Amino acid sequence: MSDFDSFKSSGYTMPRPFECAVESDGVRQLVFDLTKQYLIEHEDALPLTAKLQLPFKDVPPPQLWSDIMNGVNESSALQKLLISPAIVSRFRSLLDAELEMFPISFFRAQFPWMERSVYSWHQDMGTWYASRVPWLGRYRPVTLWFSLNGADQENSLDIAVNSDRNQLFSHSHVPDQGSFRAEIDFDPEEKFEVFVPKCDADEGMFFSDLCLHRTRRGPGLRPRYSVDIRYYDPKCLARPDVPISFRLKRMYQMLIGRSG
Repeated sequence: MSDFDSFKSSGYTMPRPFECAVESDGVRQLVFDLTKQYLIEHEDALPLTAKLQLPFKDVPPPQLWSDIMNGVNESSALQKLLISPAIVSRFRSLLDAELEMFPISFFRAQFPWMERSVYSWHQDMGTWYASRVPWLGRYRPVTLWFSLNGADQENSLDIAVNSDRNQLFSHSHVPDQGSFRAEIDFDPEEKFEVFVPKCDADEGMFFSDLCLHRTRRGPGLRPRYSVDIRYYDPKCLARPDVPISFRLKRMYQMLIGRSG
């Protein structure tokens, strides 16, 4: 099944490789430079991708997570990856439309022991729908979850298959994260089949902004690094079913944004 058919039928695609090692190595090098003093002993000649797969020798200082997130997300290396021709062309093939980059496209560092880097069940649209930037909720960006150092059965995502039913659930605020908790009265693991993507570095999968998913917490001290890359068709407006309470919350935030 093609990525287009898979995405339309189930809301996600299988992980596939991307030919953008030059751009992704720029991000990996930055991550390694920020973390190398905390990693277990290793040979200098080890490939860069393998270095990022090494565990920390001990739980590093909490500030390291913030330093990595800020350092990478503000870097030119990340910007080069976001507009990599290999990535943009795959978005074009999937959406068959003119594209614009969605501003919420970020590097993610998942430290298994750090709660703020472990996200519960949510939909991407729910995280920004009620923000103070009203135009973010008007469109349907597609997310490319792009792996920088691989993911396995124990350290990945949980994807609720066929959970994109044009319904946006209300989302509540999680301290140190944002609106990353879907307010649902069911267990997605009981209602849907759950797919756990396994992939190598420089592989990624697409999923829709209404697809329920969560972080799968990894064991031990091995971090997982990925990038959420989003593009959208500016001609395709979002028209999901939204609870009235969440619509009112969005209106309130829009009013605050205008008055601020």
